[in-house]
Amino acid sequence: MNQLFLLLMFACAMALFGIGCGRPAASAEQEASALRFTMQSLAGEEVDLARYEGKVVMIVNVASKCGFTRQYEQLQALHEKYAERGLAVLGFPCNQFLGQEPGSAEQIAEFCRVNYGVKFDMFAKVDVNGPNASELYKLLTSIDAPPKGAGRIGWNFETFILGRNGFVVARFGSKTKPDAPEVVAVIERELKKDARTAEKESAESSGHAVDVDLARYRWKNRVVLLFAKSESDATYHAFRRDWSHRSKAVADRDLLLAEVFEESESRLEDTQLSNASAAELRNQFKIDSGTTKFILIGKDGTEKLRKESINLDELFEVIDAMPMRQREARSRKSD
Repeated sequence: MNQLFLLLMFACAMALFGIGCGRPAASAEQEASALRFTMQSLAGEEVDLARYEGKVVMIVNVASKCGFTRQYEQLQALHEKYAERGLAVLGFPCNQFLGQEPGSAEQIAEFCRVNYGVKFDMFAKVDVNGPNASELYKLLTSIDAPPKGAGRIGWNFETFILGRNGFVVARFGSKTKPDAPEVVAVIERELKKDARTAEKESAESSGHAVDVDLARYRWKNRVVLLFAKSESDATYHAFRRDWSHRSKAVADRDLLLAEVFEESESRLEDTQLSNASAAELRNQFKIDSGTTKFILIGKDGTEKLRKESINLDELFEVIDAMPMRQREARSRKSD
């Protein structure tokens, strides 16, 4: 009996502190902003997480009947102290850990208001582990973010911190309080960066960053840069005609077209690019005068393809083979 009791206590401790005996969790590189998902608020409204782009975001799985529930106090304090500087605290109730969040949405909201005066954004219950885990948490737990690294959520009140570009910069376990010095240091560091700096840092390791005129589309769209001498270029003309005829397939792949000419007005979709911006793009991507080039820029802001000629079928094949595109297709299919 004593041995059984000790085994049960050991199993509980393993669950509580996220300790496992299996293989280390496989990690993945983050290819695009984690704020590309739509979640349901605690009030039942659909929320596009893109609304938090440009902010430092703190994502926490919360519960009302947990030994760590008092961390609501520190989360609310951080919200009050840093919200005006650009911190967004997001709470995601979860009932996967010994049923410690059993209440309805209304009960959770009332509990948070009465006991902790919570005013930061709260969302509907989600699964954070297993086959029914939300796509947001599937992504978050796949990222090897310091200090905890990739892997399943160990218990309630684990914290992920996203930089202003939507990339995960830190992950802390339940035992680390939200106002712990190491957590506050990350928040302070990320708040000091503007969105442009954060985007630049995430792209420096793997290719050309998108020009400033295109940066606002980053994390949402892929951009085809089409360099040509003028609109009379035959290769350009054939590609542009096909692009117009297949607008649905283009939109499904979140594609935008930037046409950069030497002798005609350059534009991004229907928006004119200045002569200086067009010249900067030609210089940045080392495009010789009089040549035609097709360059595909991924959602992470890096160059994925460069060719002198390509048709849409070939372009779609390249995009559809990308891991991120495959995840998008699965997500749309499940919707």
